[in-house]
Amino acid sequence: MRWSFTKAISLTLLGMLAVVAIAAGPGVAPKLPFEGKDSIPGSLFKIDVMCILRSWRIKGFMVCMHGIKPHVCLRVENAYPSGLIEVVRQPFKSHFLEVGGFLKGLDPLRFFGGSSSHVPVAGDGTTNQYVEARVYTFVPPVPLLEATDIPIVKPWGPFFRVDYISELDGWGWRNPVVDAFTAPESRIASLKSCDRMPDLMSCAGTWGSYYPRIGFVNHPSQVIAAFLQALRAGRAASRPVGRVVLSPYPFEPRTGHYIQMLEPVHRPSVPIGSPLVKAIETGAGSKYGAYLFMHYGIFETCKGCLPVLLTGPRVPW
Repeated sequence: MRWSFTKAISLTLLGMLAVVAIAAGPGVAPKLPFEGKDSIPGSLFKIDVMCILRSWRIKGFMVCMHGIKPHVCLRVENAYPSGLIEVVRQPFKSHFLEVGGFLKGLDPLRFFGGSSSHVPVAGDGTTNQYVEARVYTFVPPVPLLEATDIPIVKPWGPFFRVDYISELDGWGWRNPVVDAFTAPESRIASLKSCDRMPDLMSCAGTWGSYYPRIGFVNHPSQVIAAFLQALRAGRAASRPVGRVVLSPYPFEPRTGHYIQMLEPVHRPSVPIGSPLVKAIETGAGSKYGAYLFMHYGIFETCKGCLPVLLTGPRVPW
């Protein structure tokens, strides 16, 4: 009953966003090829079902007491879609048709200017990557799996919800002071290299550090930088102290969980921090610096004994 009510609210919100986009009229037709190219319901058809199936495993059995009666359950885990994250260079632009008009209406609320630019760094062969980011909770049904007897772990959450829009968080998304005071681990992360010591807590493998969460990363690959920026945005939205967040994103991106590129090219999901960097970035660059990702948290449960829990980080193989 709770899920049905939440689903109804989510679909109502989608409908309202679509109405806003349509009401904007023909005078605001997409100016860039990626704007309005995707839809939230259309993301259902891009889910990497094989990611869910190949990550499914039995972790053991558990016995708990229901009153005076023992209950035995099967403890299982698997990845499951939990969020959509946009990384773009153009403020208030979106891949989603339903969101474009809504974002345009927020333009007057932007503070501290834009951070979306792209300039080379003299002499070091790398590139400064500046982006804006949006984080949406996205916990969809997967009918193909629901029709089977496999005990798939599905987290509780809305089908769709807007959580974070970096343009409204101009100070936090552009200034390291916020992380310095609200995320002490960011200071520790700044003292080490993820290339040489990619620990599970502060590093997305060798892709780079989860900090600072300021809309900027110095990275030689635009593609891997986009992956990293999406993860940083997801973490900023999931731990929003000192930030402007519409709703906390409940599924913190963690090393060894999964992320899937949906735009500019549709790819299968990969473990967060995977060392197969060349295979991930080849042929996946965007002319406009616009990327769309689906995040898959790894969840576990033991029905009747444990609630659905987001598992900890793990080695990204």
